[in-house]
Amino acid sequence: MRILPGGEFLVLVAPILGGLFFCLRLAEPLAAQEGTWPVSCQVERPTIFDRPVELHEGVLSVPEVPRHEDALGIEGRHVEIGDGVRIWVEEVGEGPPLLLVSGGPGTSHHYFHPSLIPAASLARLIYVDLRGVGLSDGIRPDGGYTVEGAVKDLDQVREALGLSSWSVLGYSFGGTVAQLYALEYPTRVERLVLASSTVPMAVDLGLGSRQRDYMSAREIERVGEVYSVNGEGVVPAHSDLVSPEAQRSMLYNGFRNGDWKRRHICKMSDDEIARFARYEFVHARDYYSEMVASGQALDLRSRIAELNVPTLIIEGRWDLAFGAGKAERMRELYPRARVVVLEEAGHTLFEDDPSGFFGTLGRFMASGPSGSINDGRRLGRSAARSAAEGAREFAMAEGWRMVFAVLDAAGDPVLVERMDGAQPASVEIALEKARAALAFQRPTSQMQEWVVGGSLHLLGLPGIVPVEGGIPIWDGTRLVGAIGVSGASSAEDGRAAQAALDALSALWDVPLSLHAPRPQ
Repeated sequence: MRILPGGEFLVLVAPILGGLFFCLRLAEPLAAQEGTWPVSCQVERPTIFDRPVELHEGVLSVPEVPRHEDALGIEGRHVEIGDGVRIWVEEVGEGPPLLLVSGGPGTSHHYFHPSLIPAASLARLIYVDLRGVGLSDGIRPDGGYTVEGAVKDLDQVREALGLSSWSVLGYSFGGTVAQLYALEYPTRVERLVLASSTVPMAVDLGLGSRQRDYMSAREIERVGEVYSVNGEGVVPAHSDLVSPEAQRSMLYNGFRNGDWKRRHICKMSDDEIARFARYEFVHARDYYSEMVASGQALDLRSRIAELNVPTLIIEGRWDLAFGAGKAERMRELYPRARVVVLEEAGHTLFEDDPSGFFGTLGRFMASGPSGSINDGRRLGRSAARSAAEGAREFAMAEGWRMVFAVLDAAGDPVLVERMDGAQPASVEIALEKARAALAFQRPTSQMQEWVVGGSLHLLGLPGIVPVEGGIPIWDGTRLVGAIGVSGASSAEDGRAAQAALDALSALWDVPLSLHAPRPQ
């Protein structure tokens, strides 16, 4: 356990509750500390490389856990697309619209919460549940659930939202839907992002070839026992054999017995597994089997040459859902795409390496005229120096020795300044405060209030820093960056951060804010 300076220990390490300690990890990555494992976690927990084994012979009840939207303050709505079908939509952030298509098939938008919230500083995120998934209606179309049908539904969602075009991010099986959408509606796609994506074509990507590499023989056996009905193995997806209640139980007990290792690098907490079972792998009967069959029937290799859309492909070196050569195969299939391999990530890229993922996504979204986040005032080095100077003058007048970090809208550090006498540890703390303020689009003082108020489960959210001293920078409706300060007490860090914001307001002669604008 690491005690953070400046009076921040009592907040980052939450009060003892029943002997359980919560600690937000701000130390260097595990790989750097141990010199052993290739991937570290955002919070202290075992990884597949530790080969932890935890077996449960009985059937565990699925805990009641709240949805992430409750804590994040996100409200959604149903959008009608015709034939009485309602699609669930949630929107977060400002800027160019970015549609998020989750995987599975059969995984809801909740799978992206809270991990993709940092992207709200780059774009207007549009979360959807496809027809038959999550909170959307499960009205089965004629001919069953198909990738082609999902693509048509999505374009009706776009029209219902009044958008002429949008960028599209497809994750895992959602990448298959995203690719077909870009081919069917190329003029409506500004950018295409494929993250850990499947491909709608008959090519060998080693699907599933490595997913049990880090499971023990007993774990594989036990998971097989959990995923069975009357002694016969089944897929834990809603079908005639598997009811929604049975599916939830199978998923929770399967993952509690090690099945999380097939897709995740870091061990999932019991609450995370419960949320996956209750809210994330949720779909109508036969949805999974019909969509798998539909995706396998597609072969779009002859149409890739038509794809004249800026395309980013992000792969994780440790994505065990596919073979080790998948990234190179994607380069061959998409010669005009930008392919980025994150060396410290698996299938869940945005959880394993958020800095690499959102940095890559931010640069891609900022490129070109239609998706630029640099219109108007830009938080460059000159402006960042002015902000730091305002904070430094304030700190010197109070006799404090501090570190100031300024990030741009993409989350990249523009300036980090350490005053003489300031402790080295405050450099990383200031950066983490700024990153959290940017990712959650709110001051870290608000996160501190959540935790002090008893919402200890929020400490499990990736990237949260419940310590005052990090503030986002709002220029009207645009989030242009963030400021982080460390070195004194939390309240004093917050005052210095406000001084930096005031200095930037004076430079630009505009009333900047640390709070998001209220919806009109």
